[in-house]
Amino acid sequence: MSQWARRVVVIVACLGALVACSPFADDIDAVKEAETAGLRNEDFVQRLAGDENTVDWSARRWEQYPKNSSIIFVEAAVEKQTREGKTRKIVVQYVYNRVSERTSLHDVLVDGQSQGILAGALQMLLLRLE
Repeated sequence: MSQWARRVVVIVACLGALVACSPFADDIDAVKEAETAGLRNEDFVQRLAGDENTVDWSARRWEQYPKNSSIIFVEAAVEKQTREGKTRKIVVQYVYNRVSERTSLHDVLVDGQSQGILAGALQMLLLRLE
């Protein structure tokens, strides 16, 4: 392999590593490990997803607090098939404060509609039964 080709391979590998490193990876891990109602958030979302579905975790600075970079908005998204074959998209939203290291459940969206905390819990239970 030529010197030039090796450099291209190294540059591409480095760029791939940089893309893979999320500035919010530690925040997502903290939210996953935190507990809500006595259950780790990661376990809660995985139970909701079931064995056959995957969970996509993402995070970003929360637009509601543009001047406070310590407030992070974390979402866990699941696309779930019902027994009738319908696809439902469930998004569990958390707020994480980097300074206090506190995590709180913000909202639950089912097919893009806010369920509120109590209604969301009921809706998720019903989805588990479908």
